[in-house]
Amino acid sequence: MSLINNDLVKIYKLLIFLVFLINNFVDYSYSQDLDSLPENFYSWQLDEAYQKNYIELDTIIDNFHIYNPIDQYSIFTTSLGNLGSENKSNIFFSERENNYSDFIFDETFEPFLLTAQSQKYYFSKKPHFDLKYIMGKKQKNENTVNALYTQNINEKWNLGVNYRLYSSAGEFANTQTSLHSYNAFLSYIGSRYSMHASFVRNKFRLEENGGIIDTVYVSPEFTEPRLSAASSIYYKRDFFVSQEYKFGTKSYELVNDTTNKEIFHEIGRINYVFNIENNYRKYTDASPVDSFYRNIYLDSLKTSDSLNLRLIENTFIWTFKEITRKNIKFRTSFGSSLENMKYYSFKGYIFTDESEYYTSAKAVSDIFGKFGKIAFAINAKYYFYGFKNENYTVKFNFYKLFGISKEAFDVYLKTKIEKTNPLLYEQSNYSNNFIWENSFKEKTNTSLRFGVNIPSIHTKIEFAAGKYQNYVYFGLDTIPHQLVNNLNIISFRAHKDFNLWRFKSKNKIIYQFADNEDVMRLPQLAIYHSLYYESFFFKKALFAQIGYELRYSTAYKSMSYMPATGQFYLSDDINVGEYPVINAFLNMKIREVSLFIKFEHINGQFLGNEYAYNLNHYPINSTAFKFGAFWRFND
Repeated sequence: MSLINNDLVKIYKLLIFLVFLINNFVDYSYSQDLDSLPENFYSWQLDEAYQKNYIELDTIIDNFHIYNPIDQYSIFTTSLGNLGSENKSNIFFSERENNYSDFIFDETFEPFLLTAQSQKYYFSKKPHFDLKYIMGKKQKNENTVNALYTQNINEKWNLGVNYRLYSSAGEFANTQTSLHSYNAFLSYIGSRYSMHASFVRNKFRLEENGGIIDTVYVSPEFTEPRLSAASSIYYKRDFFVSQEYKFGTKSYELVNDTTNKEIFHEIGRINYVFNIENNYRKYTDASPVDSFYRNIYLDSLKTSDSLNLRLIENTFIWTFKEITRKNIKFRTSFGSSLENMKYYSFKGYIFTDESEYYTSAKAVSDIFGKFGKIAFAINAKYYFYGFKNENYTVKFNFYKLFGISKEAFDVYLKTKIEKTNPLLYEQSNYSNNFIWENSFKEKTNTSLRFGVNIPSIHTKIEFAAGKYQNYVYFGLDTIPHQLVNNLNIISFRAHKDFNLWRFKSKNKIIYQFADNEDVMRLPQLAIYHSLYYESFFFKKALFAQIGYELRYSTAYKSMSYMPATGQFYLSDDINVGEYPVINAFLNMKIREVSLFIKFEHINGQFLGNEYAYNLNHYPINSTAFKFGAFWRFND
């Protein structure tokens, strides 16, 4: 399915017309209502950078042992093995939708990133401090630290800081990782004026060994890497400010003979959003190997390539007056945005600079509504000027609740239609080992997801389908190509939890099919299963869960990874899958302290003198012990 430009303009004009027509609409959020939030401590995020969406804070220990962010994003992933290394989901329609980025390298690190889009803001009358620490076996020197502090200065001002560290020496030679992220955030919520701001810095340092040389099995510490002196640095810095001002009039209502109550009558509100990003990746190799790279263009003694993308965006949005009536809620917004993007690179000591910014302007509109048990959301973006001219994204989400009380269930429909330019990195690259110049066409994607959620029987099922025109992929030759024909993908997902006395089981099964295996490598079947026993102990002073989990997929052709480009690419070398990874865990909670003990890949000790793989040249790590602790202080 596709839309020609004239049809899209008509659709966009219709959306703008609807915005003006139904200017009494108000916001509907699928998360918590403000009235249901705790009085002293609650949290929210900004949808589309300006709309408050209240969220629930985790207070239970279910899945606490799933500490690795890539396993939280997807039930089945491909990674280089070490904590914090590059990764990709093998589930095409992931449970969490990736944030779009003009910088291609963001995708392989997204689970580990702090970003302005994912920033949480808080209200806390008392100082609030969260601390999480996770350690692995001593030989790998694996450590994870997550620390959050936030506090309200008064009823309107809140500030906080967040810090994350992921570091590991790695099980195999030359795989050390060090990931540091921190951010400071600030919010002010007044009667008319509100402001949210955050500063985020991510800096990741990684040794790149290119995988191991396939020889006779030896212990991991004695394996021979394919690259002996390569490394990469990934850097991402964001500064974000979202401001809101409400327009309206005041009136006074007599409370008693001596007191008047002030009432504010809102007419509408305007939002101004400012965002600036600085994205950077550098790849170095002090000893390039001809056979590994195929080509060396500039310097046979040393590789030193880097790419930088800077983005400045200014957005103005007008939101009509919010009105809530019985069982009906609406809100409509519309606005425009101006983007300025700068993209340049260094090749050794050679600096290549584009002479002008890539400037784009877009119009945006949002409609949110609720009619009793029906809710919907429409989000549209259309670029009408500049580099991204005639690019667009239209999202439509529909939700319907059936039944009442414990027997209730809901259905949802999510659709997305978009047309985007190929990324600048996909179009051209000039480095020591890879050079390409492409004239790729614009990409058009259409996807649909339909699901049913039945809480009373702990069941959720979903069907998804997508059609992708001019799909770009990295081929067998490690460089980008564009598919001439359409790529079609379908998926069926089922979640089912079982509860029997104190035993619980969580199960997810995903079937997916791509009609062109030459460009898309996916396991047709992926399974996640966990079984555990939970109970209180020591007069309910301790709550614990003990059990195991399993991840499995059917066989499929493995991808490969090229450190110099930072991308996963197609490979016909080996098949992977048909191998379960089993972990045993113990989760515990004592008041405000949560703990876990985990044995990862416990079946790995039965492999004998061989390795299991889910990525060409990168073995799955062997059996390892992990320990984690989480403290929450709100005092």
